[in-house]
Amino acid sequence: MYIKLITLRDRDLPEVLSVAAKALSEGQIIAYPTETFYALGAAFCNEDALERLSALKGRADNKPFPLIAGSVEIIKSIVASLDDKTLNLGQMYWPGALTVILKAKQGLCCRFIVSTEGTLAVRIPGESFALKLAQYLDYPITSTSANPAGYPPPSDAETVLKYFGAGLIDVVIDGGETPGGFPSTIIEVTDEIKVLRNGAVNVL
Repeated sequence: MYIKLITLRDRDLPEVLSVAAKALSEGQIIAYPTETFYALGAAFCNEDALERLSALKGRADNKPFPLIAGSVEIIKSIVASLDDKTLNLGQMYWPGALTVILKAKQGLCCRFIVSTEGTLAVRIPGESFALKLAQYLDYPITSTSANPAGYPPPSDAETVLKYFGAGLIDVVIDGGETPGGFPSTIIEVTDEIKVLRNGAVNVL
């Protein structure tokens, strides 16, 4: 097994998106650049791929993977509801570095993306290859930093390959060095906005 390395500057974007989408649909794990660091992606509904991803990351079973989606409509397809307050926040900060904790749609019970409280974390990513890929797909994918637990997130494809060499992941999209910076802000919206992790977006 080997890693397929695709360099964005050497390929047309539609071709790269097609390759990435095909890999995801086949249950493969990809690494791709976001607006901050590189992330690992697997289709949100493929439990075999998610289980493999969890093992690669060395991630605790009680820590579900965050998701990215290309539109509010796709988010609506996986959550119980989107209230006006959340929709207003989405209009203000999406695409962007704001992750929202929402109740998962009934029947969506995969432990790798849904917490024991029945919630999931999702956002529409900021301008990046991640956004273009999310908009190309008609389903969400994971967006967990492309590093084993305890290691710093990578800002280049070379570091991703050092972390996950020997075919541990399937496809690496090399988009050059990413900007780094702060991770996404994570909030939960109830009667008020509760900030669970401070990050790139200040919502208060």
